[in-house]
Amino acid sequence: MDVDPCTYNFSTSELERKLAAADRSGKLPKALILVHFAGQPCDLAGIAASARRYGITLIEDASHALGASYLNRPIGSCEYSDATVFSFFATKSIATGEGGMVLTNRERVARNVKLLRAHGIVHDTSALEPWRYEQVGLGFNYRMTDIQAALGASQLKKLDGFLARRRQLAARYCEGLIDLPLQLPYRDSISTPAWHLYPIMITGEARAARRRALYFALREHGIRSQVHYIPIHTQPYYRDLGFRAGDFPAAEYYYEGALSLPLFVDLAESDQDRVIEIVRATLIER
Repeated sequence: MDVDPCTYNFSTSELERKLAAADRSGKLPKALILVHFAGQPCDLAGIAASARRYGITLIEDASHALGASYLNRPIGSCEYSDATVFSFFATKSIATGEGGMVLTNRERVARNVKLLRAHGIVHDTSALEPWRYEQVGLGFNYRMTDIQAALGASQLKKLDGFLARRRQLAARYCEGLIDLPLQLPYRDSISTPAWHLYPIMITGEARAARRRALYFALREHGIRSQVHYIPIHTQPYYRDLGFRAGDFPAAEYYYEGALSLPLFVDLAESDQDRVIEIVRATLIER
């Protein structure tokens, strides 16, 4: 799927077009996985309407969106989807080192996830044979450790504070960068982003060259930025499957000028001001 040029999320209009074409050709997918990129919620209502029309399972990848909300409902409520997946990797808002979480309102999904995470084994809870277990499927060891779970649970109590600080920092970026040749992260009135990332997109001429100059200008001052992400259809694995440059022009256009600025809870405002100063100096010079 290509991205929406404003939100960089799933393009709802293209989804409907592709699903209609897939239906005509008899090649509808069994599932759709959407990503709440940078913590900005997707158009869940629109995407869910398309998925339900064709009987397709909908999975939310909310690795960036812990604490975000859509139409006053938290991401993870699964009001529009069959399951929501979160990540607790070291760079996420809550970190356990590795691991994650699946939320669902579907009893069958919950049962299968629990089965898959523990070798496909179920235990007999009867008093007659409390030691008995049966392997009813081919599962895996997908459990995080108890120590990691305890770390995550303790951080969960601090999530509201983490989110409030990220919103403050994002607002300062929005104010400090507003008059530059940039497309700043999308904001609307129906959702609250989690601000996992703060991706800017350089606009105008020579975007790739100016992005490169800004990246190295920040780096010269000891400031690490990053590009999220290189479009997956340009990666060798997907090229081998037949995808080519030009297949998803909106994603490629975004990538050419995209750069994520530092955003983390402990970022000092003086350090953020320095980032803004360098971004302004670099882009105004050019």
